[in-house]
Amino acid sequence: MNKSFETYQFQIIIISTPTRTLRFLNEIGDYLEETLENSEIFEFSAPSKRDLKRSLARQNRTTYIYDFPLLFARIFSEKTENETINWKSLVEIHEITLGENGEIQLISDPEILENRAASGLNTSSVVAWLLKIKTTSLEFVLIGNDITHQVGSFAMPEHGLFEAASKLARQRKIPRINISCNSGARIGLARDVLDVLKVKLKANGHDFDYLYVDATEKERIGSQIVYEQHGEELKLVAVKGKKNEYIGVENLMGSGAIGGETSRAYREIPTYCYVTGRSVGIGAYTARLARRIIQHEKSHLILTGAMALNTLLGKKVYASNNRLGGTEIMSNNGIAHATVASDLAAVRKLVEWLNFLPQKQPEYPFFKCFTSSDPSSDDVTTLEDVEVTRDEMQKDVRNVIGGVNGRQGIFDCGSFDEICPAWAASIVTGRATLNGLPVGVIASQWKSFEKRQLADESVENSVETQTMKAGQVWYPDSAFKTSQAISDFNRESLPLVMIASLRGFSGGRKDMSDQVLTFGAHIIDELSQYTQPVIVYIPAGGELRGGAWAVVDSNVNRGIIHVIADSSSRGGILEANAVIMERSGQPPSLACDSVKSAFKKAAVEFADMHDRWQRMEAVGAIRQVVTLRESRDVFWKMLRREMIRIELARRFQTSPVFPTPSLGEALEWLDAKIVEKEVRCLKMWYSDGFWREVGEEVMVSKARFEERIATWKKMSNPEM
Repeated sequence: MNKSFETYQFQIIIISTPTRTLRFLNEIGDYLEETLENSEIFEFSAPSKRDLKRSLARQNRTTYIYDFPLLFARIFSEKTENETINWKSLVEIHEITLGENGEIQLISDPEILENRAASGLNTSSVVAWLLKIKTTSLEFVLIGNDITHQVGSFAMPEHGLFEAASKLARQRKIPRINISCNSGARIGLARDVLDVLKVKLKANGHDFDYLYVDATEKERIGSQIVYEQHGEELKLVAVKGKKNEYIGVENLMGSGAIGGETSRAYREIPTYCYVTGRSVGIGAYTARLARRIIQHEKSHLILTGAMALNTLLGKKVYASNNRLGGTEIMSNNGIAHATVASDLAAVRKLVEWLNFLPQKQPEYPFFKCFTSSDPSSDDVTTLEDVEVTRDEMQKDVRNVIGGVNGRQGIFDCGSFDEICPAWAASIVTGRATLNGLPVGVIASQWKSFEKRQLADESVENSVETQTMKAGQVWYPDSAFKTSQAISDFNRESLPLVMIASLRGFSGGRKDMSDQVLTFGAHIIDELSQYTQPVIVYIPAGGELRGGAWAVVDSNVNRGIIHVIADSSSRGGILEANAVIMERSGQPPSLACDSVKSAFKKAAVEFADMHDRWQRMEAVGAIRQVVTLRESRDVFWKMLRREMIRIELARRFQTSPVFPTPSLGEALEWLDAKIVEKEVRCLKMWYSDGFWREVGEEVMVSKARFEERIATWKKMSNPEM
């Protein structure tokens, strides 16, 4: 059994140096080495370089960067059932370095790797590894800042390694993780010039006239400065510095390069970032561009420090950097998806997120979670019924997602991992598993919630406010949260389930000013690009109306989005009461109030009949009717079937057909070839006829292409 980290956190090492005694917690080192059990605490022992670096990292509220690869190995070892295995052997570690010409070089020898970690041989504050987990065949690139080297700052060498490691992850189509602990772009002064710099004072001695260096320094530093020579003085006009000194604006050029690279990486591969200690400037931007951020509760994520802002404002406004970019800020605005109390907890969370990535395989059924030892079970296995009631769901939609009080929800019990829980609370987002299948989850809350608006200390008399907001409504922040989650899940290749009971968008004056229309449009943007099946479920007692329906309708992405409704749900443009008021205005004057009330109820009932599942099904607005109780089994079978179907369509897409079909066109071709889309039928067709059908289509396409070429030649040369 692996010992928990908490076992070691109070073990104290006392180290003596010639000048002072250092007393510090060597937490991570103890956890990795497991050498403290039944051992003595030596009062006087010479510290190793790694000990000192671990101490310095701890003073900066983080962990020595070279300990992180082993932390990942340790956490992955907790997932294995073999307790006798050497946990360090579970991970292949390859440190990424750059050669003289900027080419990637991998260091794989264990002795060399250990020596680099123990001796701190890195010459860059950015360090990177390619890690391979042997138990799961998972690979990922790990990029981190060494806070003990140049306080983790970014200069051109750091930018070069960061960019190269990220490109390697994109080339290999594997996840990229960034451990962000830095002080932003490196700032410096030309050392050679500073050493010989002189100041010419004015006659009154109360100010300076100009800066200069002696003319005798011209040969040595003349190329590093722009000057005007006055006798024996070189009056400075500007300082250029020497080549490869990396002290200023060139570091911002590198910052732009890694910012652009991170943006490209997010679009192509899963990107994650853990903010520990502090992340400043370009470090904060690369964290945000990676999107999936875990933040240590004692770290800060900022663009400009509190001292600099106080100087700009001319008074002390902000007491600390945590007031600008601590978890109180970043959790409430959705930038931090999760917060943790320790670096070890962050690695556990990263491993948990990595485990949500679907594992593909080349052969049918293309995803490992669909592989069954019983080939006859393709369409026979029935999952458990959902036991959570409608009332429990409406009390808190999380109850129906992961279950409550031991009763089954839609997804596997205990599998739901929520992200951004403190931000835009009317929408719940996260990842879960459905019979082992990783799924993205977005759900709307019925209940009202309290929105907290923090005070801005730079604005006089600003105070924190709390406002009650209604549930079942998309506000600017919750619409943005929805679109961001869709984007993240799509790039992780996760199928998506939306539990949608939404009466529309909040279109008041303030919300329109806060761009609710823009964020609603973003939902359409992201869903239209989704590449895995999406189930939009209108649950029991739920309703989907107006603009809320429009942005998730199946026509936004045909063949990908499937709208399903419970028999007690409703769907339409306006609610029944509003329809009656809209169509008839004030009810006619009647002699008796009771008769008036009866006619009004009858009119509302008639309007409500237009919103029931029978009409939604008749006009093709929904795919099928599914009760809450049977939703778990139906969703599992539908997602499995649709994911296999989409993968078959992608294989047709990659065939040499001209012109290359879109995914929608490939799905239409697939549906024309096979009418019955049950899993067993797809499996039989894939085994017996798929490649034959593709081959025939390729030959037809080839003949069509040759005919077009011949026609084009004839038209371009009439004499032929």
